[in-house]
Amino acid sequence: LLLYRITLSVLMFICLVYPVFKLIFSLSIRKLDQKDFQVKKNYIRNRSLLLSVIINFIFVYVYSVKVIW
Repeated sequence: LLLYRITLSVLMFICLVYPVFKLIFSLSIRKLDQKDFQVKKNYIRNRSLLLSVIINFIFVYVYSVKVIW
């Protein structure tokens, strides 16, 4: 039963990282023009990935503690 709960949490984390990353990335590049985007592309991508991992970790942790457990 514990393995089942851990598996659900990990699967949910993996499934949510990419959509949240794309949302943060698209919101970040909306305000930039093409020149600024080319300059800051790697920074924005890395920051979006980091934020998505942090947000997903917090969400999955809270969800796991409150709902799954």
